[in-house]
Amino acid sequence: FRNGDKKMSVLSFSNASRVWSQDRKRRQRLETNYSGRLPQEVSWNRGRPLRNGHSRLDVTFSAPFGAQQDTGSLPFGWEHSSRPGITDGNNFRPIGGRGPDGGPRFNQVVSPGGYLWWYIDGTSEDNKNAISIIIFVGSVFSPYYANERSLNPKGADPENFCSFNVAIYNKKEKIWTMTEFGKNHINRQYDSFCIGDSQIIWNGSSVELSINEVSTPIPKPVCGKVRITADKYFLYSTWLDDEKKHRWGPLAPNAKIEVDFPKLGINWEGHGYMDSNEGDEPLENPFLGWNWARTPLVDGSSLVFYDIKQKVGRERVLPLRFLPDGEVKRIAPPPREDLPDSSWFLARFMRSEPVRPAHILQSLEDTPFYSRCLLSAGLLGDRRLVLHETLNLKRFSSKLTQMMLPWRMPRID
Repeated sequence: FRNGDKKMSVLSFSNASRVWSQDRKRRQRLETNYSGRLPQEVSWNRGRPLRNGHSRLDVTFSAPFGAQQDTGSLPFGWEHSSRPGITDGNNFRPIGGRGPDGGPRFNQVVSPGGYLWWYIDGTSEDNKNAISIIIFVGSVFSPYYANERSLNPKGADPENFCSFNVAIYNKKEKIWTMTEFGKNHINRQYDSFCIGDSQIIWNGSSVELSINEVSTPIPKPVCGKVRITADKYFLYSTWLDDEKKHRWGPLAPNAKIEVDFPKLGINWEGHGYMDSNEGDEPLENPFLGWNWARTPLVDGSSLVFYDIKQKVGRERVLPLRFLPDGEVKRIAPPPREDLPDSSWFLARFMRSEPVRPAHILQSLEDTPFYSRCLLSAGLLGDRRLVLHETLNLKRFSSKLTQMMLPWRMPRID
């Protein structure tokens, strides 16, 4: 994959007795394209109608953020939103992968066995192209990191498991990269983070990425640049779990994205989004999984639903609207509506107004433990185009999944 003395390693494999038999007992519902049912008034980019056809969008998991912890903001029975530039919670602390200006802070300390990631996604103005990027410190989906934590629970170094996950979607192909690098191949500074030959930089007003990766499973160079700019960078961050060990929040929920991969013939601009997730322990410790969805609105705000299921404790929902001026508002969440199971029998749901039920338009990612799709749903009195993901951490933790992951996640020590 790379020249020089860098070494590729792969986990050993063993036989698996069965594949999630309980999930296979579920009634199979494999509707994956409902575009014929979708009316033309779907709202997305400036109210343009949705087109039928190939996948238009992609999203990846959430990511780390915030330098200010808004422990009193909205979500779990709290009633106050964070005003622009104001935190209603604890005093300033270096958390959430961001600095006091709301921009990313890349050298934040990560607890042994923990994680920090920055998530970026974007779609072109014509909805024909999309990209999703996650930059990991302590890759939560790494089989190598999971193996190290099992051997050394209190001493697993997250900096030894870093990666750029890049997924590019257009009408011709889907490109995926997620090569993991050991600690000798990373450099974390306050305003920059290098992993192998890729880099992300915060210049004070925009986030710039130089990507030099190799795709899997068919290796080919993936080289290009991505730029995220926003009028407002958010300080909002909130807990996801009862023990307050996992935090989430957007840095730039309402942004512009510029994408340029010359050798791949990819060059476009459009709507962008950036958020962050962080945790002091493995993701699978407190959570069974979640459903996450977001949609941009024509007034420049963004709407996010984050439904979280804990192993112990009540289920939680974050129904949040991020306004262009930095204000965060809680909205009344619409009722949950079951979506068809994925082809891996993964149960999933979306929140939608009953008079405008949710419909899956296109499947983007379909794996044993993770589903990402583009769907239509009734929200705030209109039909919206929505990016949606479902994560099942019980599936992720299974031995069979752990044995399959190295095929998509090679490693360089």
